[in-house]
Amino acid sequence: LDADALGRRSRALHLVGEVRDLRGDSETALVAFRQAATTTGELLARDPGNGQRIFDHAQSVFWVGYVAYQRGETKEAEAAFRDYRKYAGQLVKLDPKNADWQMEVAYAESNLGTLLYNKGRYPEAERAFATALRVMEPIAARKPDDIAVQTELTEQISWLASAREKLGRHE
Repeated sequence: LDADALGRRSRALHLVGEVRDLRGDSETALVAFRQAATTTGELLARDPGNGQRIFDHAQSVFWVGYVAYQRGETKEAEAAFRDYRKYAGQLVKLDPKNADWQMEVAYAESNLGTLLYNKGRYPEAERAFATALRVMEPIAARKPDDIAVQTELTEQISWLASAREKLGRHE
């Protein structure tokens, strides 16, 4: 298929996956997201320096990880979240001033941190949450009236505090 057709296919698969996930059918949602990831991966392979292709594939990889995590498939979820973090980092390298792409790094770190925290891997979780917070703070400072950004900042502070508490670092 050409790039336009593959793009439409991946968007349709994302929609199918999200609807199935909302309906509680995680098994078929995961199948749809894996297919979307294969499709966005093909698009990325054809145009590896294209930020939109990297972003689209990062979203597919995130959804694979998210549904796998919901299903308790933490090995697959962790691998997907690490890949998502890698793609988010590539986005920032392409355009370091793009706040939306910086937020993807924060989201990726936070997702990975949450998984690690829930697996009892507190030192790794702390590092992920600290990185997410470092990314979020300057964005939040530039957007003091953006409730979504301020909420995300607060959540990062909370997760980091929880990880440090588990490590006995009560400061």
